[in-house]
Amino acid sequence: MRKIQKVLQLISLLSTRRSVSLQTIQDVLGFPRRTVFRYLTTLSEANIPVYYDKTVRAYRLAAPVHFPLDSLSLNETILVLCALKLLCRHVNPGYRSELDGLIKTIVTRHPLPMEDAVRSVEVPASPVSSLDYSDFITSLRIQAAILFDRKLTVSKSADVADSDRIEVRRPSVLFRQDWCLSGDANNGNRPTPVEQIAKVDVT
Repeated sequence: MRKIQKVLQLISLLSTRRSVSLQTIQDVLGFPRRTVFRYLTTLSEANIPVYYDKTVRAYRLAAPVHFPLDSLSLNETILVLCALKLLCRHVNPGYRSELDGLIKTIVTRHPLPMEDAVRSVEVPASPVSSLDYSDFITSLRIQAAILFDRKLTVSKSADVADSDRIEVRRPSVLFRQDWCLSGDANNGNRPTPVEQIAKVDVT
């Protein structure tokens, strides 16, 4: 989540100035030198045309950036929406209005009816643990899978290399002392407590 926000900040800085020096990026965004290079590489790998102009010794965008909303997967769309909704909580009303408009644009342009999924999940007032909104992303992805009748891949470990995953077809949620994820699963159809889920992917 934090990486998405930082990359968006870097894109915003590059797109609002003719050129940006390495030192300016460090000063404005508070990134260490190594992090700046890593995020610049991330932008290049995402086909965002950023390059180093030797004549001014600064970074530029070769052309205006058009974010390819229609090429985002459902998982990517949910991540972007989560980041924007969380950012809305930490800006003044003027910026919040613009962010609300951007969220509406993303929702209406997506081929799936994202309105119901976004509307059904509220942004938590504060994270369960410091700077961790993982449960918010998990809840929104589960809700999207239920609404759009998609399969879920569930992991109880935050380790992306963890092979102990559960596939859940026709997911639903039910309350048994705690909220649980249910459905046709490859773990014998045992409901999984939502609080035990570290990560889900809509497939």
